[in-house]
Amino acid sequence: MIPAVFDYVRPADLDEALAILAERTDAKVLAGGFSLLPLMKLRLAQPEVVIDLRDVGGLDGITESADELRIGGRATHRRIHEDALIRASYPLLRDAAGDIGDPQIRNWGTLGGSVAHADPSADWPAVLIATHATIVMRDAHRERTVEARSFFIDSFETAIEPAEILTEVRIPKPGPRAGGAYAKIERRAGDFSTVGVAVQLSLTDDARISHIGIGITAVAPAAFA
Repeated sequence: MIPAVFDYVRPADLDEALAILAERTDAKVLAGGFSLLPLMKLRLAQPEVVIDLRDVGGLDGITESADELRIGGRATHRRIHEDALIRASYPLLRDAAGDIGDPQIRNWGTLGGSVAHADPSADWPAVLIATHATIVMRDAHRERTVEARSFFIDSFETAIEPAEILTEVRIPKPGPRAGGAYAKIERRAGDFSTVGVAVQLSLTDDARISHIGIGITAVAPAAFA
């Protein structure tokens, strides 16, 4: 099917994107396009303006501080899967990113797009809940953070306000005796999950569990712990 008529804008930076979003409350943000465009083709979403973020710099980085990992909202699933830092210290993220959809989706689909779309069968929500991640959003006036456990409200419903853009995800840095994994059941390769479970845990020196986070997807209207 063909989408309804819409205006298309391609801002040069985040401030310009946020200004447009503040002015045009009927707008939708485009990152990778794998969530929004199918809805537009079916006319389940009919925004009057689409804001394409592809020229907005600083939204696809992957960096680590002493306390946390920061992943930009426009980081693709493939980039997350192949990142050396994530490969070395964040096996749960690497597991999930490498098992999302098919190669085309992994190459173009983004973390922020998947999280903001909040499909009840998506993989990232369970992972972010298990890792006690924080979702970072900005509008034209402020930055706001919401814990992943409170971010996913219902099917395709999140804590993002209409004038906000999801800019990054922050994940606490795991300790030296920590690990995680993601596993899911699919009807066939590349499908959404029938059920998916993410686990992140830390061990004491005597191999006892000192901390555990669990996230479950595809069995309720929204992912949960």
